Amino acid sequence: MPINGAIKQEPIHAINQNEMSAKQTTHLAKGALQLKTPGRPTALEVTSDSIMLSWTKPSFFEEGDYFQICYKDVMQGAKWKVYTGEFTECTQVLTDVRSNTEFVFRLRVVCNDGEGPYSEESDVIKTHVSTASRLVGFSVRLGAEAVSPIRYALPMCEVKGARNGKAKTRKFEVGSPKDANWQEKTILMIGETGTGKSTLVDGLANFILGVTWNDNFRFTIVNLEEEEQQKIKNQALSQTEWITCYTIHPQDGSRLPYTINIIDTPGFGDTRGIERDQEIVEQIRELFSAKPPMGVLYIDAVCFLLKAPDARLTPIQSYIFQSIMSLFGNDIESNICSLITFADGMDPPVFAALDESGLPFGEKFTFNNSGLFAKNTDLSQTCLSPMFWDMGLVSFRKFFKHIDTLATKSLQLTSDVLYERCRLEATIRNLQPKLDVGLNKINELKAKIKFFEDNRSIIADNKDFTYVVMTTKHMKRDLPRGRHVTNCTHCNFTCHENCKYANDVDKINCWAMTKGFCRICPEKCIWNLHANTPYIFEFLLVEEFKTYAEKKHKYEEASGKLLSQEQVLEKMVEELDEMVDTIEDMMIVVRNCNTRLGKIALRPNPLSMVEHIDLMIENEKLQKKKGWYERVQTLYRFRKRAQVADEAEMFHKEAQNLGVTGKRRKDKRTVFQRFRDLFGF
Repeated sequence: MPINGAIKQEPIHAINQNEMSAKQTTHLAKGALQLKTPGRPTALEVTSDSIMLSWTKPSFFEEGDYFQICYKDVMQGAKWKVYTGEFTECTQVLTDVRSNTEFVFRLRVVCNDGEGPYSEESDVIKTHVSTASRLVGFSVRLGAEAVSPIRYALPMCEVKGARNGKAKTRKFEVGSPKDANWQEKTILMIGETGTGKSTLVDGLANFILGVTWNDNFRFTIVNLEEEEQQKIKNQALSQTEWITCYTIHPQDGSRLPYTINIIDTPGFGDTRGIERDQEIVEQIRELFSAKPPMGVLYIDAVCFLLKAPDARLTPIQSYIFQSIMSLFGNDIESNICSLITFADGMDPPVFAALDESGLPFGEKFTFNNSGLFAKNTDLSQTCLSPMFWDMGLVSFRKFFKHIDTLATKSLQLTSDVLYERCRLEATIRNLQPKLDVGLNKINELKAKIKFFEDNRSIIADNKDFTYVVMTTKHMKRDLPRGRHVTNCTHCNFTCHENCKYANDVDKINCWAMTKGFCRICPEKCIWNLHANTPYIFEFLLVEEFKTYAEKKHKYEEASGKLLSQEQVLEKMVEELDEMVDTIEDMMIVVRNCNTRLGKIALRPNPLSMVEHIDLMIENEKLQKKKGWYERVQTLYRFRKRAQVADEAEMFHKEAQNLGVTGKRRKDKRTVFQRFRDLFGF
């Protein structure tokens, strides 16, 4: 419990020396008193805000007896005061003491019969200067001077080699490592917009640096880019756009003996919708995939932030947490924990919501950040800020004690998950338009076969006979400035829609390349046939008027000979055969990715589950918050993407019904024979 000048002002009892002396002899015989006298207290360990005291046990110490510790601030010449608590062990850590202060201690045994004599006084024990007190002199003041506590921007240096402007990831350092073998722990902070994540990051920094309640200063560590500062007044948007890793190295007076990396991420679930959330997922993937100093190789805790009053998880919240969990390898499950904000000291309603969710939220820790920057002078008797500060201290200690028990995990398996997800996403993105084209070609072929059968003589007489078809156009869509892409210049195909490599000479390092060849484009071209262009390729269905003569002429030019109606249709089947083989190859990739992810991922991607997307759509329609219509349209696009396996199965079934099985399993019958056998013509 706290000493004078501690974070929480406990009820402290000033002790009158004469009263103490009188009580010592009230119930105890003089000989027994000597047997009750503990040894002189000595300091085993001293920090800026804690002292570990030790003493020898008296000869006579029975069950039910306990030690009472008294202390005095030497510099203030204060009276003896009681350190609140009853202690039965001969070693005790006194926490939350004032930094850079001289104390003396004494103690006695308290039993059912009264109190024993005091021990000899300890030597003067001086606490260290806190890291926070030293840093104030190097810090920039924020806000008004008259406000107490004064807020300062924590002095730190950006690690220039760690900045990734494209992925919007960066790193800052506070202090410097003492040697090359220092211990290091990394925690990732993830939460919905509005959960108080940035304030909690500030709270973590103040705790680590040894700030106490009575200090007349506080630090803020969260460093916003200029573009982020413009969003401060809009509470519906996440202020944080960048993923920032704050590295705090241990210094004399720090509360932690090791380096801590705090990774602050943008808030999920703001009004920009799922597409913005997917951008954050891509940022995290970039961070975990890159090599140091840009990347992160190990992690100790993945911390989910939730608000205490949330009695149940909304579909959007469930999607957010499942989306993040789906990024990690299943070896991370034991390293997950939950940080509950806006707590009031009671078990918050969100505990039940987490238990009912069936998701691995791990250990839970409660915080209330309202006390962090609250006024700490001239307080009323009803002010709760000291209580919230003390609750935060207890939670921070429990949190870091818990982290100390966790095994540091490599992000290698997580990198494998991210690789498979990216591969799956790229394949599905390119597969979806091919399925649209394929199904359209099947319908077109069926209509033409039926039409040619019914109108064979009319077509032969009228070479300009026209008909309407839905055809696929290969289109270019411009990209926003600053966004890079990998396009195959040979296949006219987008292989990686959001690539970090802007220069064409670096395309060999693009995610889509393996051993110098592309995994994505139709012909698996060599890397130097790929380029960064200001556009991507898309497939769009459009309605066109065609003439039989045009199509016949096209195939005759390609084959160099005159073709019959049946041969024209056979050429169409050949095109469809190629498409069947391509789609089959892409579905093999999809199945392999899903199988691999099922084995190594912590959770499936919620955007691959149609039922979950439907819940989110209904939730958006019900709440109708600003921008809901655009978010619903985006959800419908993801819903269609989630159904790609069903569409592929339908495509293969329709193709097989026409006898189109791909070039690898070519049906020897003519197209008219297959059609007649199928429909009985």
